[in-house]
Amino acid sequence: MKFKKIIASLIAVTVIGVSMPTFSAVVSNVSITASAEEDYTEETYNDFILYKYSDHVEINKYTGDASEVVVPSEIGGLPVTNINEWAWSLFPGCKNLESITIPDSITSIGNNAFSGCKNLASITIPNSVTSIGESAFAYCENLKSVTISNSVTSIDNNTFSDCTSLTSVTIPDSVTSIGNNAFSDCTSLTSVTIPDSVTSIGNNAFSGCKNLASITIANSVTSIGEHAFSKTSWLENKQKENPLVIVNGILIDGKTCSGNVTIPDSVTSIVSYTFYDCTSLTSITIPDSVTSIGESAFSNCKNLTSVTIPDSITSIGRYAFFGTSWLENKQKEDPLVIVSGILIDGETCSGNVTIPDSVTSIGEYAFSYCENLTSIIIPNSVTSIGESAFSDCKKLTSVTIPDSVTSIGGDAFFNCKNLTSVTIPDSVTSIGKSAFCGCTSLTLITIPSSVMSIDMSAFSGCASLTSVTIPDSVTSIGEMAFSNCENLTSIIIPNSVTSIGESAFSSCTNLTSVTIPNSVISVGYQAFAGCSRLESVTLLNPECEIYDNNGDTICNSYDGDNETYTYSGVIKGYSGSTAEAYAKKYDRTFESLDEHQTSTTTTSSNPSATLIGDTNEDEEVNLADAVLIMQNLANPTKYKITEQGKINGDVDETGDGITPNDAFKIQQYVLGIIGTLTI
Repeated sequence: MKFKKIIASLIAVTVIGVSMPTFSAVVSNVSITASAEEDYTEETYNDFILYKYSDHVEINKYTGDASEVVVPSEIGGLPVTNINEWAWSLFPGCKNLESITIPDSITSIGNNAFSGCKNLASITIPNSVTSIGESAFAYCENLKSVTISNSVTSIDNNTFSDCTSLTSVTIPDSVTSIGNNAFSDCTSLTSVTIPDSVTSIGNNAFSGCKNLASITIANSVTSIGEHAFSKTSWLENKQKENPLVIVNGILIDGKTCSGNVTIPDSVTSIVSYTFYDCTSLTSITIPDSVTSIGESAFSNCKNLTSVTIPDSITSIGRYAFFGTSWLENKQKEDPLVIVSGILIDGETCSGNVTIPDSVTSIGEYAFSYCENLTSIIIPNSVTSIGESAFSDCKKLTSVTIPDSVTSIGGDAFFNCKNLTSVTIPDSVTSIGKSAFCGCTSLTLITIPSSVMSIDMSAFSGCASLTSVTIPDSVTSIGEMAFSNCENLTSIIIPNSVTSIGESAFSSCTNLTSVTIPNSVISVGYQAFAGCSRLESVTLLNPECEIYDNNGDTICNSYDGDNETYTYSGVIKGYSGSTAEAYAKKYDRTFESLDEHQTSTTTTSSNPSATLIGDTNEDEEVNLADAVLIMQNLANPTKYKITEQGKINGDVDETGDGITPNDAFKIQQYVLGIIGTLTI
C-alpha cells in the first residue's frame, strides 16, 4: 500500500475550554496537494517494518525480540538511511536488545528511537550520522559506553538522560551544543571533557550525575543553563574551593554563600537560579562587568536586604529577586521597581499607572497578576514589553503602547479579560505567542504593517473580537492564532501570507466566509474546524496544500455518533485544484471559479464618489483601502479617512457608513471574487 509522507502529527486542540476532537483510528493524516509528493510503501523485511522510497529505505519499527541486532546497510539495492522515532521503544523487542550495529549508511536516528531499551550495553554511532533526536537513548539503564559520530553537531535534549550505567562518553569536536538534560541522572558517569567546539550547555545537562567528579570545560563555552551541573561531585568540590562557582566568566552557583558577598569583576553573567533559596545571603554587590541576571537568580533569598546593581545590566530574568527582603522594601518605597532602566516589578500597583520615561524595557512578569491595575501608559523610552508582563491583570481596561516599542513578548497581555482595545504601533515587528490570548473583552485590534508574523495563539480566545485586518507585511499566521474568537465575522487575509497554521481560526463560530489568497501555499490541520456558521471558503491557489484529518480542516461541527466532521457550506476554487480534491474527498459542495467574471476597474454612477473603493484616495483600488478601513475603525484618531474617502469606501450598499463589511467587499473585489463594486 502506498502512502504520502507528511511532517505534521495528529494532535487534539484544546484552547480556552473548547476541544475539537481528532481520531487517528478513523483515518491517518492526509495532505492534499496538487503537486506530486514522494510516495513510499510500507514493507516488511525480516523483523523490520520499513518505509521504502524510490531512493532509500527507513527503519520504522523493529518487531523481533533478538538480543543482538545488525541493521542492514541496504535492502533491495537501496541504502538504509534512517532509524525513525520510537523504532524500538514501543515494541517488545526493546527489553531484550543488548547490542546493535548501526551501519554507516544511517544519517539520522529519530526521537526516542531506543529509549527504554534497558539491556542495551554499548553503542557506536558511525560518522555518517548527523542527527540524533531527543531522548534517543534515554533510560537505557545498562548502557555503559557510547561513541558519538564526529558528524553530529548537537546532542539534543534528554538524549542520554537516565543512562545510569554510563561510565564514559566521548563528545566529538563537531558538537557545538549540549541540550537540556542531555546526560542528566547518568549516575555512573565519572568524567567528561567538553571540547572547544561547544558554545552552549543546556539546563540540567549533567544534573544528578552524582559521581561526576571531573569536568573539563573549554573556553569556547559562552552559555550555561540553569542547574547544568547540580548534584554532581564536581560542583560540590568547586563549592568547597569557593562558594562562587565561575566558569568562563559565567557565575553558575552561589547557593552556599552567606553574609555579604561581592561578585568579582571577572563575571559577565549570572545564571538562572544561581543563588536560589540562599537564606544566609544578606548583601550582594554586582560589578559593572555583569550584563545579565537570570531568572530567579536570587529568588527566595529571604534575608537579602542589600543589592548593588550596576548600570551595565541590560537583562534581568523573571522573578530574579522574588521573595527577598530587598524587593519588599523597594515595593514600599515605590510600587514601580526599576533597575538599570528595566522595570522588574509593579505587582503592588493599582488604578491608573504611568511608567516614567527612565524605563527602557518592561521585564518579564513585571505586572503579572496585578489585580487592581486598571490602565497603563507606557512612555516612548520603552522599546520592549517582556513575556507575561501584564498577564492576568484582569481589571486592566486600556493600554497605550508607544511607537518606540519594537517587540511584544509572549503572553504579554494574556488573560487581561477587561482589555477592550489595543493599537499596536508601526514600530512593532513581532507579536509573541499568546500575547493577547484570553482577552475576552477585546473588540478592536490594529495590527500594523511592520508585523511580519502572527505567532501561535496570539489572539486566541478573544471572544469579543468582531473583525481583523491582517496587513500585507504578514507572511504567516501561526497555530491557533485566532482560535475561539467566537464573534469574529470577517477576516481579510492579504496576498503576502504564505501559510495558515493549525487551528488558526478554529471555533470562530460566527465567521461566515473566508477568502484564502493565491499566495497561501499551505493550510494547517483544523484551520477552520468548528466554524459553525461558515458558509463559504474560497481558495485561490490551485496547488495550495491542505493538511487534514478526516475532513476537519474546513468544517462546521463534529458528529460524535458517526465520528465525522460536517460542513454544509461551499468550497470555491479552480477545476483540478486541491480545493476541488478536498471537496470531492469529503463530499462537500464545490463551486468552480474557472468561468468567474474577471474584475474590471469600477467607476461610479454616483457623482459624489470619485472612484468606488478608493478609501485612501490614491486613485487605485487595492488591499490598502480595505486595511485603512479596519485601521480607522480601531483608531480613528491615528488612521484618518477623509469625507471623500468615506464616500468612496462605503461599498456594501447599506449606506450606513464605513464598516468591516466594506473592507471585506473591497478585498473580494481586489482578489477577483466579485467583478464590480457599487455604492
